[in-house]
Order: sequence, then C-alpha cells, then structure tokens
Amino acid sequence: MKSRDLFNQLTLRLTSFYSQQESEALTYRLLDTFLGIKRKEVILNEEVEENFDFEPIISRLHQKEPI
Repeated sequence: MKSRDLFNQLTLRLTSFYSQQESEALTYRLLDTFLGIKRKEVILNEEVEENFDFEPIISRLHQKEPI
C-alpha cells in the first residue's frame, strides 16, 4: 500500500471528530509511533506494509482519549 493512501484513510476516519489539521497531525503521529512511517515517507508516497490494526486506537481517539 502507498503511504499516502494509508495516511488519507486514517485522516478521513478522524475528520468527523477533529478538524482537518488536527486529524492530519494525529495521523502523522500514529503512523510514526506504530509503524515507524515518517512524514517524509508520506510526502514521497513510498510503499509501506500496513500490518497494524488501527481500529482500537481510532475508537479511543473518537472518545477524545489522548494518544
């Protein structure tokens, strides 16, 4: 999967609860923390392996729980 596609998917899932800017910031943090994907890799749209289930984390963020 391309890193930009993963970034967009996660950001979209957060935008109903957070502003666009905050959703993007949270998504960059999630990708870096849990998959080691840096902002540069997203910008360059590098190929990444998504082998992490973000569902529990997204659910907790929807409840406004901090990372």
